[in-house]
Amino acid sequence: MKCYNCEHKQTIPGDCHILCKNPPSIQLQIGSGGDERYKQATEQALKVNAVVRCIWPGSGYYPFCFDANTVFGCVNFKEVK
Repeated sequence: MKCYNCEHKQTIPGDCHILCKNPPSIQLQIGSGGDERYKQATEQALKVNAVVRCIWPGSGYYPFCFDANTVFGCVNFKEVK
């Protein structure tokens, strides 16, 4: 998921993490993986109206201050045009 390219992303001054202005109410957590995991996460996020994340130490707390690389799928993703 490219949260950095989402219109709901907001930067946090002085922090490498970001916040989400329109987070889904459901958050699912998955393990790490390759491209197949990314595809499965995107499908699952759409199916249950959720955000799907893989969490590791220091990855932050979704949706307030998190590492965008932890998001594998999000039903509210809307690419900035």
